[in-house]
Amino acid sequence: MRFSAHWFTLGFCLSYAAILVFELGVITYYPITGHWHIGAPLDNEGPAMHWYGLVTLALIVGGVVAVVLKEQWLPRLLRQHNVFIVWVLMLATGWLLRGFWLGA
Repeated sequence: MRFSAHWFTLGFCLSYAAILVFELGVITYYPITGHWHIGAPLDNEGPAMHWYGLVTLALIVGGVVAVVLKEQWLPRLLRQHNVFIVWVLMLATGWLLRGFWLGA
């Protein structure tokens, strides 16, 4: 069983953007009370931090993709331009968070 860094990068970035769009974080942290919650966010715990859940789920998806898919299955074009794809996905994620960054 081999780990593919290229597949991990693509799997992590794509899943992070999808998880962000569909709000699928698995872990929620409530800093005021100091509680961690797995599953759907609670209403009575105050403001919540979903970032931990986003990253955890993206790491799991990226790790599974990196172990299951073989390096030679990745088209050569993607292997050569992996960094470009990551930058495009980072810009897309920034655009998705524009309301947060602009204070809207």
